[in-house]
Amino acid sequence: MKDRLKAIWEKIKNFWLKFNKKQRILFVTIFVVIIVVIIVLSKVIGKKDMVKLRACSNETEVVEIRNLLNDNNISATVDEYNNIFVADSDYVEAKLVLGSNNISSAGYTLDDAVSSSLSTTETVMKEKYTAYLESKFKQDLESMDAIKSARVNISYPETGNSIFSETQDAKITAVLDLRKELSDEQAEAIGLLLATNVGNDNTNSVIIVDSQSNVLYSGNKANSSFTSNSTQKVKAMLENAIIKGAEDLIYSTRLYNDVQIMINLDVNFDNVEVVDHKYTAPDGTDNGLPTHSYVINSEGQLATAGGNPGTESNDSDTDYDIINSDGKSSTYTLSKYDWVQNEVITTTSKTPGEVNLKNSSMAIVCIKNTILTEEEAEEQGLLDDMTWEEYKKANSEPVETTVQDNILNAVATGSGIAAGNVSIIAYNTMTFFDKEVTSSSNPWFVIQIILAVLIAGVLIFIIIRSTRPVAVEETEPELSVEDMLATTKQQQPPVEEIDLQDKSETRKAIEKFVDENPEAVALLLRNWLNEGWN
Repeated sequence: MKDRLKAIWEKIKNFWLKFNKKQRILFVTIFVVIIVVIIVLSKVIGKKDMVKLRACSNETEVVEIRNLLNDNNISATVDEYNNIFVADSDYVEAKLVLGSNNISSAGYTLDDAVSSSLSTTETVMKEKYTAYLESKFKQDLESMDAIKSARVNISYPETGNSIFSETQDAKITAVLDLRKELSDEQAEAIGLLLATNVGNDNTNSVIIVDSQSNVLYSGNKANSSFTSNSTQKVKAMLENAIIKGAEDLIYSTRLYNDVQIMINLDVNFDNVEVVDHKYTAPDGTDNGLPTHSYVINSEGQLATAGGNPGTESNDSDTDYDIINSDGKSSTYTLSKYDWVQNEVITTTSKTPGEVNLKNSSMAIVCIKNTILTEEEAEEQGLLDDMTWEEYKKANSEPVETTVQDNILNAVATGSGIAAGNVSIIAYNTMTFFDKEVTSSSNPWFVIQIILAVLIAGVLIFIIIRSTRPVAVEETEPELSVEDMLATTKQQQPPVEEIDLQDKSETRKAIEKFVDENPEAVALLLRNWLNEGWN
């Protein structure tokens, strides 16, 4: 068996040595590429579908559950939001493992929050309930179409002796990873959802941001500036309506292919209520119909007075003498009447959002863009005195043009804004396109074709060489040292006597043999020495 394996190894070795160095490098490279492709495909094809097993409230819980699953040979992964995922094929087994250890796969539940013992303090119970709410909000938000993942943090005010701590609302912060953009109304609805379920009276303490640190909703600002935001939206709608009409009007002239409009509308959002009272007398009367009258009549007459003035007692018939009394009479009359008149009350309430066009203004920029290709420039003779790059550089800046008065008047009339408050400027611009480089003229494309042909040729050559039967070459038997000396001796002329002074032909032949065959001479000397010792 050992000899057979050795023979197989020798065949493989001989087959490999048939190729030169470049062929070996190419063969190894192709082999490595094929292995890499097979590995990548196996990873992609064999990738398991992961499903969410549980949402953990903290890192300690994550470590505990992951170790538990790993001990049962279930592979688990954890994302940045402390969610544990397992393969779809292992989901049922993972739920059974968690269930056998009294752990729910649904996440932090209400039972987890209310479970307690005699040693559980009120602070711990509150923390557990807060963790339950955070987990519940997380699941509720992630069930929405626009939200990919969510994190919710609830912070209750510290309990103290002050009555203000009991009336403070919990602070709620939500971080959302969005699949698509949320509207203002949707963000406000999420804020109301969080505040209501926590028990806050309002959304002042709710803040919602996305994963890019953009504020989606701030309850404090939303409540304080609700009217301001509404008025801005109404103003934007009015401005967009006028801008759309002005754009359509300018585009209809076919003189410009790009229009930019900025408008500043003077919009009054004050609530004004006017009450107008008008009174008229009924027909046939001058003062109206009386509803109430009050009349007082008083008459008096002066008489002669008698008796002694002073402090003395007087008789029953007491009169006082009044000097210059002439005995005349007097009359006093007081009349008061209430009249009913016809009354007309007119109440006028002006709707907020009234546009004052006299104080509004608008600015318009019209652009006429001309497209020029390098081929068209050559045909028009524009490149006779300059290159294409020079022409582009000379005509790259916008050129201001004059706007016709009738366009300005048409925009002013259509929008209702005075012509003096409308400003229009126009520019001519050019867009240049170079010659398209075809694939046949692209040098890199040609190089790719050549490389592809060479690689295909090398592969074909390797396949042909590997499938061709190996020719058996007969190797000549190696000559021993004695045979080589005998052959050399036959080829040399007869040996003459050695002359110590002059080199003979034999000496020259021996030196030549030594120079040409140093290995053979060394082997011969070694054999001689071995024979001498033996």
